[in-house]
Parts: sequence; structure tokens; C-alpha cells
Amino acid sequence: MALGSLYARVYAEAYAKAILRYNIMTKNYPIDINFEITTACNLKCKYCPRYELIRKGVRDAGHMDYDLVNKIIRDMSKISDKRFSISPVGLGEPLLYPQIYDVLKLLRERFPRARIHINTNAVLLDEESSKELIKTGIDDIIFSINIWDEELYERYHGVDALPDVIENVRRFLQMKGDRKPRAVLQILDIDINKERIGAFMRYWKPYLNENDVIYVRPICDYGGRISLNDFISQQKDKKRYPCQALFTTVMINKDGFIFPCCMGVAYSPDVDICLGNVQNINFIEAFRGEVARNLRKLHKTEKYDSIYPCNVCGSWKVMKNIFFKVGGRWI
Repeated sequence: MALGSLYARVYAEAYAKAILRYNIMTKNYPIDINFEITTACNLKCKYCPRYELIRKGVRDAGHMDYDLVNKIIRDMSKISDKRFSISPVGLGEPLLYPQIYDVLKLLRERFPRARIHINTNAVLLDEESSKELIKTGIDDIIFSINIWDEELYERYHGVDALPDVIENVRRFLQMKGDRKPRAVLQILDIDINKERIGAFMRYWKPYLNENDVIYVRPICDYGGRISLNDFISQQKDKKRYPCQALFTTVMINKDGFIFPCCMGVAYSPDVDICLGNVQNINFIEAFRGEVARNLRKLHKTEKYDSIYPCNVCGSWKVMKNIFFKVGGRWI
């Protein structure tokens, strides 16, 4: 590559990073709002810590109280700029929540400019639930298929359901046609899928419209709760940088506890990253509060080891580095 072309590429990448950083860092509210509508699930995925967390009593299985859902939605309404992302997901399967369609319709009605999406394993996605999901008007639905082999799917999910999942997703795609929501068909980027990703893409491509996508998702360790060595034999070393989620995200778990990243659902509220509970504080105030500001400061000064569970978390690796390092500090 010519030196001039190299300089141009480096400049373009730095400029794009600076624009992204500006758009994020100038906001005084979270642009990625997640609330864990349920911790109930119909699978026991090996790459998810949910089952073990419930077995050990760190979390419990159940649904978010509907009054709490309404409280969170009222708090969202206090953000003047409604162009944020909303996702009612956490450790559980959202289609198990009894009022899931009411919640999604209410979110669409209250926040027409927001981007609303859910994740589902699609095991429960029958014809009626497909109709209801399409009627909600949400923007995206992520189908977490994740493993593309019937025997391996059962081994990694604890249920022999891949044929049903394929049928359910295919029917959903045919029913919605070119309408919303955009479908995101997800497969995990792990060793057992390396030889299957191409087949996954070839199978699903004929069913997708121009807006639907296939997503090969990097696996995350849920804040150090699972070992990536069980899924990836060769991992790239990366020099640590601050976690973008601290500057963009809130995750409100089933019981109302607020965390500055989605990995908070893998922990009880007695960790360093808990920002409070929505029953006592508006989550926007928590995002702006002293605990959150201190967490960001510690990340910028590379004092990750003083924060639990940031000191054991590797999930920052799957997020973009939007920061520039000046001396010993990130800005």
C-alpha cells in the first residue's frame, strides 16, 4: 500500500472514530436502554450463565412486575430526544412474558422515533405470535439460532428444537414479507460453527428481504461468568481500552436494579457497578450520578482492577474503541 493511501486510511478511521465519540459523549442520557422483562427461559444454553446463576441463587427465575415496566417507560419519557434504542431483554426469553405484545405496542406508541428490538430463540414463535409481533411495529427482531447443526444444537441448548426453530423463523419471514421488523438471523462465531457459517448463510439468504441481515456474532463472556476457552480455541490478544457501554447504556434487571452495561444481569446488586434501583431513582439520574461518573473516570485512567466485575470482564473486546489515548489517560 502506498504511503499516501495509508495516511488517508488512518485519517479516515480517526475521523470516523472522533465523530462516533462526539455523538456518544455529548449525550447526558443513555442511548441504549435495556430492561430485563423476564429471567424465565425455555433453553439451557451452554454459552449463557443463566441456568448456573439461578441454580446458585445469584438470580431467580421470574417476570418483571408490569407496574415496574410502566415506571421504566414513564422515566424514558423524560428524555427530550427520543432517538434512542430500547430493548426489553436480559437473561430470559421475552416471548415467555405474558404481556410482551402489550409492552412492545406501548413502547412503539410512546416512542415513535426510538429503535425498538427484541431477541428470541424462536422456539415459541408460532403463527399467532408471529402475527402479534409484526403488528407491534418494532424495528428489529434478532433470532438467536446460534448453532447450525441439529445434534450440536441439542447439546448446546439442552433441547432438540432446531427443526422447529427453522420452521418458525421461515414462516415468520414469509408472513412479514417486506414489512417491519427487520429480521436479524444470528449465528455464533465459535469453533463448532466455523465450517457451518457458510451453509447457514446460503440456507437463509433466499428467505431474506433487502433489509434483513445475517449476523455472525462474537461470543461474549457475560462479565467473566463463562470461559471463552470452552468455545474459542484461538483468541486474539487486545490491549484494554475503556468500555463503551459505560457511556451509552443502562440495563435494568428484572428486580429494578440499574447497571451501566448489559453484563449486569449476570450479577447481584452488591457489585461495584450497580447504580441503584428504579423504584428509588430515575435511571436517567443514575446514569448521570456519582457512581456512574466514577466508573467512567476509573476506566479512563485504566484502573479496571479496582472495579468488580470489570476486573474479570472480557466483554469490552466486542465493542468499538471510541477513545483516544493521551499520555496515561483515555479521552
